[in-house]
Amino acid sequence: AKTREELEKLQEMVLRIESRLRRLQQSKKISEKVNFASYIQGLTPQEIQEVSQIRQEVSQIPEELLNSSLYRDLANFYALSGSHGEAEKLFQRALEKAKKSRQEREEALVYYNLFLSHLAKTPPDLSQALEWYQKSLSFSPEVIREMELFDSAHYKPLSILGMGGFGIDFLCEDQYLGGKVVVKAIQEELTNSEEALKEARMLHKLHSPYMVPLKGCNFVLPHQKKKAYLVMEYFPGEDLEKWVKAHGAFPAERALEIGRDISRGILEAHRAKILHRDLKPSNILYRETEKGFELKIIDFGLALKDDKYFQEGNLYVVSQRTGILGSSFAGTLDFGAPEQLGKPGFTQFQVGPWSDVYSFGRLMFYLLFQTPFPNPEELFDYPHKDLVRFLSRCIYDHPGKRLQNFEEVLKELEGLLGG
Repeated sequence: AKTREELEKLQEMVLRIESRLRRLQQSKKISEKVNFASYIQGLTPQEIQEVSQIRQEVSQIPEELLNSSLYRDLANFYALSGSHGEAEKLFQRALEKAKKSRQEREEALVYYNLFLSHLAKTPPDLSQALEWYQKSLSFSPEVIREMELFDSAHYKPLSILGMGGFGIDFLCEDQYLGGKVVVKAIQEELTNSEEALKEARMLHKLHSPYMVPLKGCNFVLPHQKKKAYLVMEYFPGEDLEKWVKAHGAFPAERALEIGRDISRGILEAHRAKILHRDLKPSNILYRETEKGFELKIIDFGLALKDDKYFQEGNLYVVSQRTGILGSSFAGTLDFGAPEQLGKPGFTQFQVGPWSDVYSFGRLMFYLLFQTPFPNPEELFDYPHKDLVRFLSRCIYDHPGKRLQNFEEVLKELEGLLGG
C-alpha cells in the first residue's frame, strides 16, 4: 500500500502530465475531438520525443490513478505521430476506463477519435473506421448530436467511400425516401462551410450531366451553422485510378472521349466561376454502358480555407498562401500544378483555370500510360504523336506556357477526335 505522501506525489505527477498534454493540444490547436487538419500537419520530431517521455512517465503511475481522458489524449498524439499500434493500445485502455466509470460522453469521444485515427492510416482502414464511428453514435441523443457528422437518423451510414479534398464521403441509406445516397461530411477545419454549401448549390444549378446531382445540404447544428454536409445521388461507378489499376491503360480513342467529357464538365464549372483544384483519376467516377460509358466529376475543392479569393475578369482565381507542408493545400503532388502546390519558383503565380488544365494533362497521361509522368522513351514510342504534343502543352511548369483554359483544351480534343 502507498503512503499518503507517496499518493500525493503520484497525483501531482498525474496533474503535471495532464498539464503537458493540454499545452501540446493548445500548440496543435486540437480539442477532445482531433480534427483531420491535425493529421495532415502531424507532429514535429521534438513533439514526438515529448509524447514518448510522457508515455514513460505514465507507465510509472498506478493504473487506479489514471483516467480515460488522459489515455485518450495520449493515444491521439501517438496516432498523430503515425504510431497507430501504440495508439490503439492506449485507446483501448481509455475505453476500459470510460466503461468502468460509466462516462458515456467520454466513451463516445474515444470511439470518435478511433474513427479518425483509422481514417488517417496508410492506407485508410475504412471498414474499421465506420465501425468506430457507428459506436460513437450509440449513446444518448445529446451525445449523438455532438459526435455525428450528418443527420444519422435520416441517413444511415453503410460504408465509408473515401476522403476528398474537403470532406469524408459516406454511402448511406435514406431512411425516409429509401434508396442509396452519398453524404459528404464537410471538414470545417479545412473548409469555409457556408461558402462550400453556396458553391455546391451553384454547381447543382448547372444541371451538368458530368457531375453528380446534389439532393440536399444542411448543418447538423443549423442555428450555429456548424457541421455542414452535402447529400448527393449515388453513382455506382469506379474511380479511374482503380479502373486503370484493374484493367490497364485506355486505348487512345477512349481516353480522348473520356477527356472530352471531363473537359466539358470542368468548362461548365469554370463558367460558373468555380475551379476544381483537385482534378485527378480518383476524382472521376466511370462506368461502361451498352452505349459506351458514363462519367461523373466529383470532389471539387470547394471553399478551401487559407486561399485568398480575388476577381480577375469574370473568373475567381485563387492565390495559395500555404505550401506543400501546409495543412490545406488543394490538389496532390502527382497531379497538382506547381503554382498550386507552392513549389519553389512558382509561388508568385496565381491559381486559375490553367491550374486545372495542368492537372487534366497529368490525368490524361495516367489514363494512357498508367502514370502521370511517362518516361521520354514511352512518349517517343507512342504512335499517337499529335495526342502527346497536345498533352505536353497542358503540363508546362510555367503557367503562361500552358493552354490557358478549357475552351482551348476542348477545341484541341475535338480536333483529335475528328470533330
